[in-house]
Amino acid sequence: MKKKFLVLVAALIMILNLTACGNRAVDGRAFVPGEQNPDTDESLGGMAAQEESSPLADWYDSEARIMLEDAINAEYGRSGMTFTISIEEPDTIIYNYQYSDAYDLSEFSPNDIYSVLGYLFDGMEEQFLSDIETYRNVHGIPLTTICLIIRDANGSMIYSRDIIDDWEPETEMSLEEEISSGEKSSLADWYDSEERIELENRMNSAMEGFGITFSISIEEPDTIIHTYQYTEESENSRASQDEADDIFGYLFDCAEENVVSDIKQQRIVYGIPLTTVRIIYLDINGSLLYSRDFTYDASALETSYDNLQAWLDSEEGALLIEQTDEKLASSVLTAKISADGNTLVYEYYISDEFETDKIAAFVTEIDANMESYRTSVMPAMFRSFEMDFGIKLEGIRFVFYTEDGTRVYLKEFVNE
Repeated sequence: MKKKFLVLVAALIMILNLTACGNRAVDGRAFVPGEQNPDTDESLGGMAAQEESSPLADWYDSEARIMLEDAINAEYGRSGMTFTISIEEPDTIIYNYQYSDAYDLSEFSPNDIYSVLGYLFDGMEEQFLSDIETYRNVHGIPLTTICLIIRDANGSMIYSRDIIDDWEPETEMSLEEEISSGEKSSLADWYDSEERIELENRMNSAMEGFGITFSISIEEPDTIIHTYQYTEESENSRASQDEADDIFGYLFDCAEENVVSDIKQQRIVYGIPLTTVRIIYLDINGSLLYSRDFTYDASALETSYDNLQAWLDSEEGALLIEQTDEKLASSVLTAKISADGNTLVYEYYISDEFETDKIAAFVTEIDANMESYRTSVMPAMFRSFEMDFGIKLEGIRFVFYTEDGTRVYLKEFVNE
């Protein structure tokens, strides 16, 4: 019997692991609306009828949740366990696991069961906390709790545990208010982003053989600082001040055009009000060897476009198209960027290489990401076009098609 119980636990571990992994791709939950909830004796369908729609309820009604439940039950149904997900507004998802008649737990005391399952979930708590954060970031659900419930074949609860993330939603504030209050800026957002981290990692990999480390800092409102520091003695690090000025001065005279081009690119791609990149070199003791500011006069050439199409036909527009093509090069997407009046239009085409039965879930993930852009990326892009090019965009439209031209998704953000 003990051997059978260990098999039972092993089956549970497999199902839990699949659930955790599944959350990263499509996320899930269940108890189909209209079905009785054994904990409250209320149907979720009834709850939905009584309350207004919410991010949690919208996610529950999504194709992603259904697909996850189907996948888990199809894979592990024969192991003697079923899996469903229910919700409790406003911030809780409930994972329900139920054993079948194949498992006789009558010989085990509640303490034995709690001890074994408690040990199991202790080892998985960090994974579930990570999943809670994923629900919030990907699907916009104000999730704080995943409740785990295990039931025997008769439906009696034999284990329950709440895994709680100590998180509180931020007070709603417009982007303009956040910037004016000093709590948020597009420059600070970029610094906190994966793009900055990836740039630092890439530069440090390139500098590894030269005994130099690279780091980035910012100076509000418009300056990015690139700091290079020697980690071992070299001819340059031992140079006098005059020698260092000559060596680095010649180097960066040659690089000035590229650095200024990078400033323009970051303004366009990330919506940063950047005007200056400061280059700093330090010796192994942290003493300054060289410093130089590269400045881009944003008012000199920009604000000169009569309309969006004129901008798309310009060097800046070509850069946006080039950057987009580079980012999509290794994906299943190709893109076309155009103007509909003063609305910027991104049209994406999904390659036939992408499996047709996965398109619905793919579109669900796109929509979740788009919603996260509403308060972050979109305001920065609207602000950048008006600030840098004198173009007040009416909106930005995203349209996704299959390769044969069938439209599968449309989202438009209006510049209010």
